[in-house]
Amino acid sequence: MCGSAAVRSSVDLDEASALVRIEVSDAAAARRPPSAPPSSAPEGGSGRGLLLVDAPAARWGWTPRHPVGKTVWAEVGVPAGAGDAARARVGR
Repeated sequence: MCGSAAVRSSVDLDEASALVRIEVSDAAAARRPPSAPPSSAPEGGSGRGLLLVDAPAARWGWTPRHPVGKTVWAEVGVPAGAGDAARARVGR
């Protein structure tokens, strides 16, 4: 997701499924992400961000936002106990 539209993001940990869900939303309606990452050809003009998302993600996709825009999301697996370690670092 790139451009000048306002961007909102969130990161959530689902300890039960051991997944971190990352979401990035914008109000740009002109471009929709592809259903699969583009080839990694170095001469490609766009899509490298999705290659970076696809590599560690268990799954990813996008949903439209109403009235305009989209949310691109990815779910990344985390090692068992990672949530406990993170809470210990921030003193919770």
